Amino acid sequence: MHGGVTKAFQLNDDPLAWDSLSRPARMGHEKEARARLDQMNDAAKRRYVAPYAFALIHLALGDKDQALDWRKKGAGAWPNLL
Repeated sequence: MHGGVTKAFQLNDDPLAWDSLSRPARMGHEKEARARLDQMNDAAKRRYVAPYAFALIHLALGDKDQALDWRKKGAGAWPNLL
């Protein structure tokens, strides 16, 4: 994972603060993007993580059904972002 992204997550623990959340997926780095999803899932066990963040990565990975599912989960939480 890119050092700046890791540092942002450590400092803020907020996936929406990450530099270009879906960048690894868009650049073809599927393994790194899936590692981000794992980190976000772990964080979600301790606190709220916006479904929008998951949707961004899934969409960039081409997982359209997953992205849509996460978008639906977040429709009430982040309506302005969806």
